[in-house]
Amino acid sequence: DEQGEATEVVTEVEEGAGTVQYYDYKDQQLHSSPKACRELDSAVYKLENEGWYVVSETRTIDHTIEVEMEDQVAHIILCDGVTLTVNGTSGRPGIDVMHNGSLHIYGQSGQTGMLVAKGGVNGAGIGCKTNLPERIDEEYTGRLEFHGGRIVAIGGDYGAGIGGSRDSFGNSLVIYGGEVSATGGCWAAGIGAGAYAGHGYAFPLPGPVPVPIPRPIPLPKFPEPGLDGGGVWRDDLQHNCARMAVWPRATVRAKGGRYGAGI
Repeated sequence: DEQGEATEVVTEVEEGAGTVQYYDYKDQQLHSSPKACRELDSAVYKLENEGWYVVSETRTIDHTIEVEMEDQVAHIILCDGVTLTVNGTSGRPGIDVMHNGSLHIYGQSGQTGMLVAKGGVNGAGIGCKTNLPERIDEEYTGRLEFHGGRIVAIGGDYGAGIGGSRDSFGNSLVIYGGEVSATGGCWAAGIGAGAYAGHGYAFPLPGPVPVPIPRPIPLPKFPEPGLDGGGVWRDDLQHNCARMAVWPRATVRAKGGRYGAGI
C-alpha cells in the first residue's frame, strides 16, 4: 500500500503454514511456495539447496549471500512493499552465484518488493566472484532467473551490476518479468563481464520463448590494448560472457561503468 507496509502473504497448502504466495511471470500465474519459507535476514550466509526464502520486512544485510551448490537451486520471494538491501563483502558480489548453482527471484502480485544488491570492491552486485578460471560455462558462473519483483544491482569498482566481478565473466541470465536495473563499476558492464574479463552478448527474443543466437555478437576493440571494459573484446582473453535472455514482459535498464558496456 501507499504506506509501504508488507501485505499478508501466509497461506495454507498441504505442506502446512509458512508457505508464501508469489507471482511468476514465466507462466503469468500466482503460486504458493512448495514448502515453508525461511526469512532471509542477516543470519543467513548461504542459501540451501531447494531452499525457499522470503523477505517480509525491509532490512539490510551487510555481508555476501552465497549460492554455491553444484546443480542446485535456491528461491527468494520479495513481498510487496518491502526492500532487502545486500551489501557485499570486499572482493565479493552482494549475492554470489556460481558452481552451476541457480538462483530464482520472484515478486508478488503487486510487484513492489525490491532487492538492492551492491557489490564490494571488485565485486558484482549479483553474480560470480572474482578470479575465476579463464573459461566460460555454467560450471563456474551459475544461472540467474528473475521471475518478477524489482531488482537493483550495483557493481563495486570493477564489478558488473549483474554478472562478473573483476576478472570474471557473467552468469547466464533469464529475465521473465519485473523491473531490473543494473549499473556496473569502473571498466565493468551493467550486465555482463567484470573489468578485465572478456566480452559479452545478449540473446534477442522475437517471441515469448527464448531463441539463442549460436554465435556472440562481436563488439569493437577498446582503443587501449590489454584493457577490458566488461563487454569490450580483449586480445589475450578470447572468451564469451554467459548467455542472457529477456522476455517481453520485463523492463531492463543497464548502464556500464566508465569504459564499460551497458550489456
